[in-house]
Amino acid sequence: MLPLSQLSVYLCQDFSHNLDDVAMKRIFFLLLLSLISISLSAQTHVEIKRDRVFQGGRKLSGSQAVALFSDVNGIDLSDEYLKNRRCYRAGLGLIIGGSSLISAGALVMGGGAVSAAILGIPLALSGEDMPKGVDIALGTGCAAMIVGAAAVVAGVPTLCVFRSRLKTMGEEYNASTSQGAALTFGLQNNGVGFAMNF
Repeated sequence: MLPLSQLSVYLCQDFSHNLDDVAMKRIFFLLLLSLISISLSAQTHVEIKRDRVFQGGRKLSGSQAVALFSDVNGIDLSDEYLKNRRCYRAGLGLIIGGSSLISAGALVMGGGAVSAAILGIPLALSGEDMPKGVDIALGTGCAAMIVGAAAVVAGVPTLCVFRSRLKTMGEEYNASTSQGAALTFGLQNNGVGFAMNF
């Protein structure tokens, strides 16, 4: 028989050993549960970058994206997705085309200015005094730059609005397919740890 002091030390050591095992089992269980929930959420999570749709890190083709948005909580969003995608691409086209026109206009104006400098004609001249070719080059370049600037001004808001709408569609899809519970690890109200959100 053990004396009382040794018995209490023996029991406390055994009890703390059992607590360590239980704590390790709980931690292992929570980690396993979090890995399962992360892998399940990664399979259904949709992310839209520019006008491309990614699901689980894999890029979907256009027909796959249309099929994905064809049934979101019983609502067919495929037509809205196609409209938002077309408008996004139109905005991108306006920006690219407008930038090209600005560059081309600057080159044409620069060419007119260089030719006037080579001919020794001051650019301050206007009307009848300016040679026909130089006058046309400066006017054409200036017009191209104005049209290009207008296209860029129209394209930027178009691109931004429809990119935002596409991202919102992805968020709506993710919200509609979210699991009933989510296990997260991070900063909680009482410190750092796991949280199960329903």
